[in-house]
Amino acid sequence: MQEQRLTRRVLKFWNMVRKHHDMPEIMRFNPAALEDIWPHCFRIVVEARGKNTVYKYEYMGEAITGIYGRDLTDMVVDQHAKNFPGSVLHPRFNEILHEKRPLHDDGHFINEGGKLIKYRACILPFGDGKKGVTHIVVGLTCRYF
Repeated sequence: MQEQRLTRRVLKFWNMVRKHHDMPEIMRFNPAALEDIWPHCFRIVVEARGKNTVYKYEYMGEAITGIYGRDLTDMVVDQHAKNFPGSVLHPRFNEILHEKRPLHDDGHFINEGGKLIKYRACILPFGDGKKGVTHIVVGLTCRYF
């Protein structure tokens, strides 16, 4: 299945760039190495603002734009936003901040166009020991119903 190949490939790439570290720094991430699947990914910047954590969509692949129904690049949301795009993945972002390890997720949600989306995702943390998780890269495949 395509989904499993995508999730395995992004995880394999993450392991390759992290080497002996707990997680790789974002500067080691080269989207060209995943050129054929990069449109099925998005990248988020994680920022602490006081006691809140906010997420800024730094990149959204064309396929992901189609899933969500709009391009969220440069959109900033906090962890309490009711209309958090891809809200089914949102709780996993909080988990990855604490775990600092890759997570796999699958499930379904209704997109803004009212379509049922069944998805499989690989959620990858990037950062360092001092700052913690600074970025999250998500590889996502889905089927529309």
